[in-house]
Amino acid sequence: MSKLTKLTLVCCLILCFALTVHAEDDLTVDVSDLCATVSGSTDSGEDANVTVMIVRPGKDITSVVRDADATKKTLFNNTVSFTRQTTVDDDNRFECTCPFDEDEKSGIYTARVKVTGESEVREKEFTFVNETRKTTAESTINGCTEKKTTEAFLSEYASDIDVAAGGSYDSFTNAERAYIIAKVTDEKDEKITAFADSVGEINAVRALKGLERAALKEAVDKGEIVGADNTLLSDYAALSKTKKNQFAAALYDGIQSANTPEDVKKAFSAALVEAKKEESGGSGGSGGSGGSGGSTSGFSMSGTSSNPDRPYIIEPPEDEGFTDLDSTPWAVTAIQTLKDRGIINGKAKNLFCPQDNVTREEFLKMVVESLNMVGVPEKALTFTDVPSDAWYRDYVETGVGCGIIKGFSETEFGTGQPITRQDMATILYRAVKYCEVSLYKVNDITFTDGDNIDEYAREAVDALAGAKVINGMGDGTFMPKKTSTRAEAAVMLYNLLYK
Repeated sequence: MSKLTKLTLVCCLILCFALTVHAEDDLTVDVSDLCATVSGSTDSGEDANVTVMIVRPGKDITSVVRDADATKKTLFNNTVSFTRQTTVDDDNRFECTCPFDEDEKSGIYTARVKVTGESEVREKEFTFVNETRKTTAESTINGCTEKKTTEAFLSEYASDIDVAAGGSYDSFTNAERAYIIAKVTDEKDEKITAFADSVGEINAVRALKGLERAALKEAVDKGEIVGADNTLLSDYAALSKTKKNQFAAALYDGIQSANTPEDVKKAFSAALVEAKKEESGGSGGSGGSGGSGGSTSGFSMSGTSSNPDRPYIIEPPEDEGFTDLDSTPWAVTAIQTLKDRGIINGKAKNLFCPQDNVTREEFLKMVVESLNMVGVPEKALTFTDVPSDAWYRDYVETGVGCGIIKGFSETEFGTGQPITRQDMATILYRAVKYCEVSLYKVNDITFTDGDNIDEYAREAVDALAGAKVINGMGDGTFMPKKTSTRAEAAVMLYNLLYK
């Protein structure tokens, strides 16, 4: 190739590939033996110039024109297997036959076409199989009985054995390749099948790592987890709803460093161990109704009690802490108990601020910590008032993921807003149902202002009032639209957990 021709091609590349690609529009590629024929039509008119090039698998032609050494022959030839200019005929069509070298590897190539007068580049992928190399590969692979031999063989012939699998293999990390090399080496008779299957397994691991948490849990529910055998899946199926969510959260974190199905299996087993831990052992977390501080010691919703109507009573610990509870003597035991359990904390040292309104995010955190809830939203949060670094971010994600709370809109959660008594009841009731906690009716109560309770909250108010989790205002009213204080919120949770 003359220097003038090279310069012309480079100039065409710079012009051609700086433009928008538009894929497969009126572009045909027919492959026969060692040739690919690229053809199409255009409105650019007769004799318009057409630049055709064939780009090798996994290569990016834009790297050539961006590189300072773009004119170097080696860089260009490593990326492009063929390039030629032709013209449009009198029928407004063009056609170019592109020969492959006899030793060109099989793979998924890309035909790129730029027609003078068109603003966009045409691009179409096609499969090329070098039958000679394929035959050589198929007759050679069975002789790969050592890992080093297999590694060298796959480095050269992976795409000739299986075009799709070979393309994936070329993009894998050393750890991922090591898994495949071992599988192929260990297989005695069906090495080609072992290669394709093991590549598929690595791709499956990659796909799992790319899933959002909700989608990962769905895959586990369907048993679509590479590396997890029937025994592990059966152990998962036996978990409660709450523990399945705990498992999914642990698995999501565990597989992020996975490379192989064995890694996924280890992460799956570890997540099962985490989910099966007794709740009395607790899974740590920052405690309190606002900000961080403390870690949950956990509690058990089962056990024995002297009160058969409330079988999940836990004896509250005796301790003192907050110094500003004199104004709410009726709430002291509840506040102190929840503090000692790591469920709530104060707004400042030794200050709980019991008469302050409890906000939506504060109450949500109390509920999530009280019931050790784990949940993942189906899609990423879009609330503009829930920053990624906010202390309540994880609690909002958990609440939305468990379906116990929604935002005011798609973009507003309602951060900092006081919560009403009927909304507190609704959120807590949803949480109780989600965690499969039974409420035992021990009280018949009809609030005199029951008609003022919104329809969405009536079932929750009735159920919680019947179980003596929530109380009226002393005059027979419930006052559903009244905002609640931090002390009132603490008492409600205390009544659920300890009375």
